[in-house]
Amino acid sequence: MTADDGDGLDALVGPFYTAESAARIFGVTPGALPDDLIETTTSDGTVLYPAFQFRGGVLDPAIAEIARILAPAAASGWTVAWWISARHAALDELSVRAWLADGRDLETVRMLAQEVADHWRW
Repeated sequence: MTADDGDGLDALVGPFYTAESAARIFGVTPGALPDDLIETTTSDGTVLYPAFQFRGGVLDPAIAEIARILAPAAASGWTVAWWISARHAALDELSVRAWLADGRDLETVRMLAQEVADHWRW
């Protein structure tokens, strides 16, 4: 099984948890996973959850907030995961993941995510 959805996207976004392994983190069944997780589906139909959204056995609240801004306008969970993992000029060429891990301003990412979501809706 591969998470690759083309052009090494899995390398940029991964590693991943399966539904079963993500459910173990939360102590629930796979069907009871939180709705606000970033979910990606592979070409063979396997649902995977990017590990970057988990921190210390819980959902990272900053990543979850940014995902909630982007998800309604995104083509798929892959789009959200890619945007959070890709480098952005507005973030000093850092990814959202790196920016937040470095302790930088969440409000900057919020504003950028809202601009991007608005553009995606256009």
